[in-house]
Amino acid sequence: MLEVEAKLRLQAGDADRVRERLRRLGALRGDLEVQKDTYFAHPQREFAKTDEALRLRSTQAGLELTYKGPRQGAAAAKTRREETVHLRDDPTAMLQALGFKPAAEVHKRRDQWTHGGRTIALDTVDGLGDFVEVEVMGNDVAEANRRIDAALHDLGLEKVPRISASYLEMLQSR
Repeated sequence: MLEVEAKLRLQAGDADRVRERLRRLGALRGDLEVQKDTYFAHPQREFAKTDEALRLRSTQAGLELTYKGPRQGAAAAKTRREETVHLRDDPTAMLQALGFKPAAEVHKRRDQWTHGGRTIALDTVDGLGDFVEVEVMGNDVAEANRRIDAALHDLGLEKVPRISASYLEMLQSR
């Protein structure tokens, strides 16, 4: 499955305006989550060079392990393969036994909404600030980009510059 995503930095007060627009659009609000994302280093290749990631996400709801493949194409939205498994038990000891090492952590608070088959996340990332992500999962990248553009228009964010870097990349470049 492909994840097609647009990420934008929000200015002070923008998150509340986006929430209000989401309410007026009839978007469904999910749970507010505190997320801890632990990224692992591969024992034989450098994920920063291959543009991949192996992430263990911990939330109040549980654990999920996600592989993110290299970015594809040069579209306005970031597109990459994403595979996720939901877990009951923490796999960190197993991953370390296989040679994977925890490399970095990203801590954030996420207010997640859904509207028209799109996921809209309002994130506050420790050390970085506030962001909005609009994500569509699927295999038709052109259609996903159209849906993301429409969502950004509906939210009044179509003129805000998009960010291609991940939160991990932004934290590491500080």
